[in-house]
Order: sequence, then C-alpha cells, then structure tokens
Amino acid sequence: WPESTAQSLEDGYTIYTSRCSKCHDLKDIPSMSEQDWIKSIASMAPKARLSEAEKITLEHYILATREAAAVRK
Repeated sequence: WPESTAQSLEDGYTIYTSRCSKCHDLKDIPSMSEQDWIKSIASMAPKARLSEAEKITLEHYILATREAAAVRK
C-alpha cells in the first residue's frame, strides 16, 4: 500500500482498535486472507458507521499489516 503514510496507518489502527472492537473481539489480522478482509470490511463498515474515507483507511491498514506480517515470516 504505497500510498499509505505513517499517519494514515496510525489512523487505520485507531479505527480498528476503537470502532471495530465496540461490537466484537479484534481478529488476528494475518489469520484472514486479503479477500476475506475486504469482504468483512465491506459488510461491517455500515454497521460501524464508517465513512468511505474511514473504510479505505481501515482497509489499507489491515492489508499493510498483513503484508508486513508475511515479510517477517
């Protein structure tokens, strides 16, 4: 996610840890596939009342985190 900045990744982390955790436990990010995350975010964003910009920021954070975890293995 080359267009991501440190600030946008921090914003994505904040969305993930504050908005997603209101309704359920947080998932282990690397445990789900990219496609599963995209589907999950698309279905959950309206429930979490995320704006389109917040949804994209969250998506970039999740997918960048997955990629970083894969590189570390």
